[in-house]
Amino acid sequence: VYHFVSFEEMSAVCSKYAPFGMFAYACTEWGLGDGKCHMWFSKEPWDSTIKHEEQHCLGYNHIGDAHD
Repeated sequence: VYHFVSFEEMSAVCSKYAPFGMFAYACTEWGLGDGKCHMWFSKEPWDSTIKHEEQHCLGYNHIGDAHD
């Protein structure tokens, strides 16, 4: 599920996934009770950002994440 929202709403959802002192440009969440992958973007994200979050929906993680 693609969510294109205001910068403030995206930040409110995604800030918990950014390392301390860093900023999230988007994020992906599972387990919102519907069994779907939810991707959160501020309006007009870069194509590379969308592709990056789509990879998370396919199960890919960042190097060093708990489940990489």
